[in-house]
Amino acid sequence: MTRARATAAVSLLATLTAFALSSSNGIASRDPVSVSALAPADEYFGRQKLSPLGIRHEVLTLKDDLHHAREHPDAIEHKAELVEEAIDDWAERYPNDTWIASATWQLGTLFEELPGKDAHEHAIVVLELVRDKFAASPFAENA
Repeated sequence: MTRARATAAVSLLATLTAFALSSSNGIASRDPVSVSALAPADEYFGRQKLSPLGIRHEVLTLKDDLHHAREHPDAIEHKAELVEEAIDDWAERYPNDTWIASATWQLGTLFEELPGKDAHEHAIVVLELVRDKFAASPFAENA
């Protein structure tokens, strides 16, 4: 493994760990949350069958691909739309899961970074969802 790949892997692991620690157990919503409100780690959502961790990882991967021009922005936007579908499924089945706000906000910021009117319209829809549905979370303030 090259040094750059090892550094990227460590960075991704640190980011995922930070997300996990900052978003679980009600911290994202500022209120205590029952464990039964959280989606199980082995539950899968959307056509892509993404778990909550898989959704978060996919958004971070797509942002990294965009920032390093590894894929065309249209391909990234298409994949982001599939992640959006998985988040919608997740939010429908576990509406009180505290991880949804942060994952949705991360997706919204990805759409903001993508070029084009369609991506920006997705950003507005996704960030309005964070603002309206997860108003108690700190992510709503930034949405």
